[in-house]
Amino acid sequence: MRKQHGQTMVEFALVAPMIFLMIFGMIWGGFMFMEYLRFSNDLRAAVRDIALTDEDKRENLEKRYKDDLEKTYEEHLPKLYKPYIDVTHDEKDAIITVKFTRRGDLPAVLMWIDFPPANIPMLEYRMKLEGNNTSNNDNNNDTNNTSDTSDTTSTNTSGGGT
Repeated sequence: MRKQHGQTMVEFALVAPMIFLMIFGMIWGGFMFMEYLRFSNDLRAAVRDIALTDEDKRENLEKRYKDDLEKTYEEHLPKLYKPYIDVTHDEKDAIITVKFTRRGDLPAVLMWIDFPPANIPMLEYRMKLEGNNTSNNDNNNDTNNTSDTSDTTSTNTSGGGT
């Protein structure tokens, strides 16, 4: 019995660090994912705000959001990646693009096992511009949508009678 008791202690001493490492890694990964989702939500809100802003105020808002998003990333997300944030718009869309690259100052062991991955997927959010010059297009779209709805309801009604 005594030999088994000692053997159990040795096995636990060998396995326990790996188990604790996995548990704390999952907890840390959950926090990292939560912050990534929060940052992603901030990006979505920013592109929406830019798209709904009048044309004359859009440039200043883009500069402000770029600075704010960089500060948000630096304050909340783990310092594993460096973001490259681009806030622009073209004639149709407001666009925010974020590319993440792994920082080079991580411990060599992490770089050797390629954790975290060197690049993670780029985030890009687009939203149609709806500033002060698209009000006529919105009215046309509303009438088209109403006629489409009435067509589908009439099809459903005639289909039910047969």
